[in-house]
Amino acid sequence: MFNSLRGDPDSLRQKIHEHQKEYPTNREDGTKKGPGYFGEVYNKDGEQFFTTELPTKVFNVYGHMTLLIPAVVPTLNREELAHLAAGGQPTWQITEKAKRHAEERLAKGKSPFAVFGEQKELPK
Repeated sequence: MFNSLRGDPDSLRQKIHEHQKEYPTNREDGTKKGPGYFGEVYNKDGEQFFTTELPTKVFNVYGHMTLLIPAVVPTLNREELAHLAAGGQPTWQITEKAKRHAEERLAKGKSPFAVFGEQKELPK
């Protein structure tokens, strides 16, 4: 099978802050970006490029509206995270995982985006 994912899974690093950090940029909808589910995820270029959430727009068929959700979610595998950390665009599979994760959180009354304290270790 052809693998179209970019990035080296072995080069991923992460930084999870012990105290809440204020990120200087906003999401497309104007809300403040947060720490993401894995904190700051770096590729092999070190601190020159990192991602926390990678907000992306999706259409929610149940609510018949467009939602802004994180592409970086706990259900991704290490290869998918490396792809995003290397600047790759979310694939169909990544987007579907992100949509399912967001729908589960929304059904529980939670934001699809992680808040401080919900960070996890990178998958092995």
